[in-house]
Amino acid sequence: GDTPHVRFVVCRETAKRCAHNIGVSGMTIGVALGGLILMPVKFIGSIGYIFFVACVAAVVVSLTLMPSILLVFYGFFRHETDFAAPWRWIQSKFKGDRETNRSEADEPVTARDRGLMNDSTPAKPVGSRALLLDHAQSTGAERVNMGSASFMAHSAAYSDVEKDLKNVDPMGSANVAESAAFDAKLRAQQYDSWWFKIGLFSYRHPWPVIIAVLAFGAPFFWLTSQIEVNFDLFQQVPTDSPHAKTLKYILNNIGHGQAAPFYITMDTGRAGTITLNASNTASAHVFERAVALSIHLNAHVSQGLERFNSFAVVEGIPCDVFMADFFYEKSADYRVLWNNTVDATGRAGIIRLTVDFDPFSADANAFLNKLNAGIQSFDTQGAFEIGLMGASSTSWAIMQKVMDLFPLQIGITFAIIFVLIALVFRSVFVPFRMVLTVSYTVAVSLGAGVLMFQYDWSHAAWTEMKGVTSYAWTVPIFAFSLLCALALDYDVFLLTRLVEMHEHGYAADAAMAKAVWRTGRIISFAGIIMAVSFGSMVFSDIIMLNQFGFICAFAVMLDT
Repeated sequence: GDTPHVRFVVCRETAKRCAHNIGVSGMTIGVALGGLILMPVKFIGSIGYIFFVACVAAVVVSLTLMPSILLVFYGFFRHETDFAAPWRWIQSKFKGDRETNRSEADEPVTARDRGLMNDSTPAKPVGSRALLLDHAQSTGAERVNMGSASFMAHSAAYSDVEKDLKNVDPMGSANVAESAAFDAKLRAQQYDSWWFKIGLFSYRHPWPVIIAVLAFGAPFFWLTSQIEVNFDLFQQVPTDSPHAKTLKYILNNIGHGQAAPFYITMDTGRAGTITLNASNTASAHVFERAVALSIHLNAHVSQGLERFNSFAVVEGIPCDVFMADFFYEKSADYRVLWNNTVDATGRAGIIRLTVDFDPFSADANAFLNKLNAGIQSFDTQGAFEIGLMGASSTSWAIMQKVMDLFPLQIGITFAIIFVLIALVFRSVFVPFRMVLTVSYTVAVSLGAGVLMFQYDWSHAAWTEMKGVTSYAWTVPIFAFSLLCALALDYDVFLLTRLVEMHEHGYAADAAMAKAVWRTGRIISFAGIIMAVSFGSMVFSDIIMLNQFGFICAFAVMLDT
């Protein structure tokens, strides 16, 4: 029947069945995307907050507003979309209506039913209208005599529905025949489905499937271990933007390092001052350590260094405070150098490093790593505090801090997901399996990106990637969170349906095959849509988005 009460019952039961799936998916996705909150960089943390709030809002809307929309537009949503109808219409024009309109309900399915159902499995598809109404019309004695675990599970799960259907829609013989035909058609569609066959094959032949999957992923696992990141500015801005063109012009015409040098800062605080007064013991000590620092750093970063400007080094020769005082009196050039590198109060000084390469490119990463290693290994003996600034040093420092915390983000994210899944499904094996499958998707996808972007084999066809030898540093961070969310969403969707089938009394192989059949088409089509959406970013003129779009599209297609 199509009465207001029936509509309400249908929408209510739909919301009940979907609530568990929506809630679990929302929690896990929120945790995966919210993991960005752990990052100390504000713009990354704020994105994590936005993602988390969006997930919570989506869950609330799905559990409240969506059932209301289903109820209001019940007439539209109650009709199942038949994608094969246009094809059957075309066939009818060539083969005749009699052959093409032959009902699939006429196909024998009983033998195949016996192969997939054990004694405790319901004889009709779980949740079908015929099954519910048969139960509703059974007497109490009949229910006791049936006594199967399957029937008891159905009775508990659908008691409210049975009561409502019995009150509002008594069963007629015509409806019984119609429902039986529908059930037979549904079973025929099930057995002909590729998703059903894949699920059944995977259950019956687990080891070949596992070996094949691991063999496919093994090369990508190794590639992921070779991942490299950089803070190349030109990978993060549109290649043809006015800003990028202006910066390239400056770097090419003024000289790479001359346009944007690096600076080593020395803050003496209360330890003393940088002066030319040799009689002041504290000042002499500060000057002596500044000379030692200049020699130490010059040895660490000599390769790629075009000029090293320090008040403690004159024409490449280290000088003590007496020599510096002499040069200050006799050389106008040294006085200019002193005034440009030492604060008027003597509390701070700088060393200017001019490199012979683009200081905003990936080459600066190796240079700054060596420079930082030199700074960390130098003992100032309390004379001053050392800092690093200028050119791309800020981007490098942010990248280093975030990448140092990246393993912690991965660990905390997986730990919280593990606990949530274990509590929801009341199992220890399920969260282990889920973490492993998500890790597989993320690792293989990042490995595919390494193969694409860290090697030049694709540059001939993808000219925008010419000169790209590593990831933009933000790509693995955001890709991990998003890919975890997507993989968990699909995994939870499939797993909840598998648990549902098992609770309804189906044997393990039947539950697996039916779960894959029920969810396969939805997951695959959703994956294709998302792959197209993410894949469109490869046409962007920002290399960072090209990399992110490729990885996400690859991961979605792999996961579906």
